[in-house]
Amino acid sequence: MKFILEDLWQIEKRFGYLPRRELESLAEKHGKPLAEIFSVASFYSLFSVDNPPKHFIGVCTCPSCIANGALEILHAFEEELGVSINSDEGDIRLLKLQCQGRCDKAPVVVIDGVYYEKVRLENIEKLIEKCR
Repeated sequence: MKFILEDLWQIEKRFGYLPRRELESLAEKHGKPLAEIFSVASFYSLFSVDNPPKHFIGVCTCPSCIANGALEILHAFEEELGVSINSDEGDIRLLKLQCQGRCDKAPVVVIDGVYYEKVRLENIEKLIEKCR
């Protein structure tokens, strides 16, 4: 199991997700059925078996961000983009994030690895433009 996880991690690192052809090769390498490899890959949330979207938008949902409007911001993104939270569909993935360690600058939004602090509802359209 340990070696399968290490191999999955390397594949994820290389491709950004776990392509089926790579899972098939891994199953053959370890003499395991593809279903077993897939069940391991799909069990761990850090692995993705889907081709990643073009953009990631994450909204921190720690208590200080929520107290400063993070849930309203999250739902505004959801409404403006027409995507569901944590959905794997489309070019944009909208995520609820755990604490980003910037509580003094709440609420925090992360778009493609770039942090935006003290975000307000009126900033949403401007931030969405970064994904188009």
